[in-house]
Amino acid sequence: MRLKIVKVIMEIFFALTGIGALIIAVFAYQLHIDKDQAMGPNRTFVLILGLFLIILSLYLFISTFLNRLLKTPISKRFSQVINRIITPFKWLSAPIEKTLDTGRSNQGAGWYALVGAVIAIIISLFYISSGRFTVWPPSTTYFDRLANGFLAGQLSLLEKPPAALLALPDPYYYANRNGVGGYIWDSSLYGGNYYYYWGPVPALLALSVKIIHSEWIIEDQYLIIFSIVGLAILMAALLYRLKTKYFPAIPGWLVMGLTILGVLNTPVFWLVTRPGVHAAPIATGQLFLILGIYTALRGIDAQRFKVQLLILTGFFWGAAIGCRINLGLGIAWMTGLICLFFFLNTKRWQLAVGPVLALILPLLLWGGALGWYNYARFGNILETGHRYQLTGGAMPANYKDIVSASYILPNMYNILARPMNILPDEFPFFFTPYPNGHMWPRLIFFPNNPNYIFSEPIAGIFVTTPILWCLLLLVVRPIQAAWN
Repeated sequence: MRLKIVKVIMEIFFALTGIGALIIAVFAYQLHIDKDQAMGPNRTFVLILGLFLIILSLYLFISTFLNRLLKTPISKRFSQVINRIITPFKWLSAPIEKTLDTGRSNQGAGWYALVGAVIAIIISLFYISSGRFTVWPPSTTYFDRLANGFLAGQLSLLEKPPAALLALPDPYYYANRNGVGGYIWDSSLYGGNYYYYWGPVPALLALSVKIIHSEWIIEDQYLIIFSIVGLAILMAALLYRLKTKYFPAIPGWLVMGLTILGVLNTPVFWLVTRPGVHAAPIATGQLFLILGIYTALRGIDAQRFKVQLLILTGFFWGAAIGCRINLGLGIAWMTGLICLFFFLNTKRWQLAVGPVLALILPLLLWGGALGWYNYARFGNILETGHRYQLTGGAMPANYKDIVSASYILPNMYNILARPMNILPDEFPFFFTPYPNGHMWPRLIFFPNNPNYIFSEPIAGIFVTTPILWCLLLLVVRPIQAAWN
């Protein structure tokens, strides 16, 4: 027993030391440990040492299993491998009431989750740095500018619009800005100042760092990678929790695979490959959204600290809305489900009031704060600044054309089912298309509206992320129950 404890301690020590060495080697310049951006021999040695320690910890983790496997006859070894492959799907045909009662050990699931998170983080760092790790291509600094405004005690940017722009009778119509340069693209112009139509939370994250050292420039890509790293850790923790608490029959290695898929799936990984201002609020919004889901899952069945966990859930979900306001619809839906759960599963409805208020009150506080933020800038609690955006053809002359019921069906097709372009003679063979007016199926009624913008590259998530077809497995159990 003591040898097992020592082995586990060594595994954890080597893994954490290796990860720490990797972080120091890759981010030595950003952490102000090394004045040179290029990776010299010392940082290369630390990088190799970190990889060695991580490999060593993985070896210690799997050595017992490998020794046992090598001593097993080949026929039995083959049957064990096949059994491990089909085990995750056995629960589909198992009786519902027996799914949780499997007796399978959860030992090792935590390590699988950790390995999955580390792999996803390393791949994300590789792509966002264009394969160089230490020297990153320059990115936008939009939220750093807003953080500078906050530091100066104002809600607008410190930069002022050029006089030629302010002199235009209608600067929001793109054609009117021909010949006018020097303005901040995609910013919101109002009252002679620059604002943003994105939520303020990414700028608050940058501000939390700039308070320590105001001269630091927090590029938008730093907010993105911070969010992706957080998402990787959260996905690992969330899937580990689901596996150990609700699905012990599922093997631990599946936690690793789903963690990697959760971080590197196309909608999320797209943010890493195009790190800029538009990706930053999406990434930070997803970080707080998943963080709230994790604390909600822990708080729903918690015996202790239930109220505290639900307060955190409301705070994190409010922060998610403060990144991207369109997350509010999904958060409202999940909040309603949780409240309904408490009222239906509590013996006396009065006992459900406390947890429900703990969840809702932080959301209401966030809503009030965001309403004040909008009113202080534009005189309207519901105006985010989108109406005053300095952008291209996506902003029609008549703002009422922004939203239309005729857009619903084409948008659903674009988001869910639009196919990719397959070009056998060009690497990497699969491409996200730029739709044009002829790339629509006959059943889709294309909006007869010149303001319908579809010029961005897009492919359906059921095409780019085929694992989502596994959602259909959710209907297997109800069909099975009905058939029986």
